[in-house]
Amino acid sequence: MLKDDTKVQSILNALTIFVGALFLAYCIVYLCVCPSPALAFAVGAELLAFILSLVIIKAGVFAIPKKWIAKIPESVRKLFRLLAGNLNKFKVLTLSVLSFAAVVDFAALCLSLFGQYSAAITLYTWMPVSYWVGLHPAFSLEMLAGALVQNHEFGRAEPLYQEVKAIRISLAGPKSDLASAIYADLGDLSVRSKELAAAEQWYRQSVSLGSHTGRAYTGLATVLRETGQYEESRQWYLKALALRKQIYGEQSKQYNDTLRAYRKLQEISPGPLECHAGCDFLVDSKPSRGKLPGRVY
Repeated sequence: MLKDDTKVQSILNALTIFVGALFLAYCIVYLCVCPSPALAFAVGAELLAFILSLVIIKAGVFAIPKKWIAKIPESVRKLFRLLAGNLNKFKVLTLSVLSFAAVVDFAALCLSLFGQYSAAITLYTWMPVSYWVGLHPAFSLEMLAGALVQNHEFGRAEPLYQEVKAIRISLAGPKSDLASAIYADLGDLSVRSKELAAAEQWYRQSVSLGSHTGRAYTGLATVLRETGQYEESRQWYLKALALRKQIYGEQSKQYNDTLRAYRKLQEISPGPLECHAGCDFLVDSKPSRGKLPGRVY
């Protein structure tokens, strides 16, 4: 019995080390693709914590001294060993499943980095671990694509977003909220790449499925504003303002981001006095230099 318990504990320690090493490997991949001082510091801290955990496991720091155990009645020790043994077996099972799923996800991420997109999509859709636990499908890939965007590497990010799109459509369907959101992401990426025609098409695909946060409405309105389509731009801004007021409230960042963008349109092409019930704050009721009372600015 003791030998079995020792074997299970050894397996548990090995799995714990493996999971920690795999997490460290994820961090190193992100650091290599998108190097930054903050990320380098985080990886260094993670490496230090990993080495410390190895030392603790090897030294058995948290092991109960044998002289203390000897003072416990045998019947209690047997019960404790039974409970601890069953708990460790459950941990081994849980960590085994987690390790397998993480290896599949990490392999898919590495395939994406090496341009093997079809193979990566197959793995991500075969075992959508992040989707099962309530996150976005291919969450690790989405994080990597976002990091590339933050690094202004738009060309490298675009095929990864296309891959995420294919995975979301495969798992959630072409008319799902997830599909709508990734179309908006592709629109944002096209704007950053200064490809406004492509951005307009992506945003239109997103809004055709319904924008539940108003992000695609705002994005489409801004692209239309920049390409001189002022009247249609105004319609989408007003829809975005109404939706974001309802969801987030007038004091929210999302609402005020859209409001600032709409005010830029008003400076270029002032709209009618009565736009809609949610934007009456745009009416300046107090006369001031350069402004007329009752005018929408």
